[in-house]
Amino acid sequence: MARALLLAGLAWARAAAGLTSAGDPEPVPLRRGTSSTPMVRLDREFFTHADVPIYPHPKHGDTGVQRLLERERRRAPTQSAVPIYPHAVETHRLWILELVSNATDKEAQVLCQEVEICETSYPNSGELPFVVVRLTLEELKALLDRYPVLVKFAEEDVFETMNLEFIDADESPLERRTYPWGIQSINADLSRGRGVGVNVYVLDTGIRTTHASFGGRAFAGVDVATTGSFTHCAPSSTTCAADRHGHGTHVAGTVGASTYGVADGATLWAMKVIDDLGFGYVKWSLLAEQWVLSSGARPAVVSMSVVSIGSSMAEKDSIDRLVEDGVTVVVAAGNQNTDACDYNPAWIPSAITVASYGGPAGSSPAKSSFSNYGSCIDVWAPGSSILSTYHLSDTSLGTSSGTSMACPHVSGLVAIMYEAYPSAGSMNASQRWSLLTATSRSGWVTEIPQSPHSVNLVAEAIPLAPSPTTSLTPSLTPAPTTSMTPSPTPSPTPSPQPRRSTCRHRRRHR
Repeated sequence: MARALLLAGLAWARAAAGLTSAGDPEPVPLRRGTSSTPMVRLDREFFTHADVPIYPHPKHGDTGVQRLLERERRRAPTQSAVPIYPHAVETHRLWILELVSNATDKEAQVLCQEVEICETSYPNSGELPFVVVRLTLEELKALLDRYPVLVKFAEEDVFETMNLEFIDADESPLERRTYPWGIQSINADLSRGRGVGVNVYVLDTGIRTTHASFGGRAFAGVDVATTGSFTHCAPSSTTCAADRHGHGTHVAGTVGASTYGVADGATLWAMKVIDDLGFGYVKWSLLAEQWVLSSGARPAVVSMSVVSIGSSMAEKDSIDRLVEDGVTVVVAAGNQNTDACDYNPAWIPSAITVASYGGPAGSSPAKSSFSNYGSCIDVWAPGSSILSTYHLSDTSLGTSSGTSMACPHVSGLVAIMYEAYPSAGSMNASQRWSLLTATSRSGWVTEIPQSPHSVNLVAEAIPLAPSPTTSLTPSLTPAPTTSMTPSPTPSPTPSPQPRRSTCRHRRRHR
């Protein structure tokens, strides 16, 4: 899974390996395998600063970046040897500085003391070592000159839209006799009450945790977007990580609501990393992801219906750490009807990237017209005209279309997989992928563009009594048959509040 960090050249690796699912005549492509042929992309502008590549943030049409590129091409070399990913010229910007892998809390704090505004992760707790600072480019260079061996790379963080889908309020009665078409399409309607004991962390706009369809299984986790400061919520809070947009509640409903969700026995955690207008920073996701890594309950699924243009090396490293620790991360492919590899976090190989089918109005095997596609896609799921929970009241529903709606279908399937195989959290990602796709169909989605090539795979709910043939090793024993009536979900015990600090003071930046 590991990829070489970009240092002197412009490249990043992508991998593809094959696994054959039970019942599938053809191999199932898997980007997160250990055996791979890297696909290198060389389309990102950069300039060098004393043999150091400096990568502009991929916001097209930014004349400031062009001036910066031209100016730096003509400059004399300096002594720093750290890659920098900037966005604009001579203005104060947020920068994510990922530190070397053996960095400590103390070293992060020492670096923070050099600047007025700074946030840190906590490497001593196993988190990805990074700090977030607000500096001009020249100030950043001066900081790197003082700590050239501590910083692994620098990447600018930009406040930008997360491309959230519009949701139409639906007047359907809360209680329905039939399940939404997407639930039926992946056979999640055949047995209910699945995913008991599994924690699904929904990184989004928050969740209306009091919605009747969650049945007391939804809790407040962390809130980074309301004030811009990291807040560890009391699980029972109805104001911390609250959803005032609607997107997060809709997504969470597809993961685990009764009737409308795939894994309606799972525990749902609101992780507010997008603000009420649909905007956010990469750092907000990083802080939430690393809290899950160091403090989140297991088994765990991270569901991210978040899409922005470009790629973040810091987020790749953050997600890689989660996956290596037994957490499955599921992300949306994006709604631009183009190559998903151009979007973050869809490009990240260790995440499961989900594209959408359902045609123009749902219930169709055709690719959704908006869905991204290409070599970064791992699986397809229902994403057109999806009915789910909404944030307006404790009984409201809404309908929306997007890969944000496809992503939580797969997150729910992963939760079912963790419940069916309690040892899955100790397996590697390839083994978990094999379990997840053991019940699947291939070649079923229609109207997928031929280039760039996309996998054509739809995962389905694992049968209530998993077949022994899906075992990867003799020690892997399927869990006992789950009761059709889910056992009550106990209230979570609040985990110790992790330390999040700033040097001097912090305020929200836009």
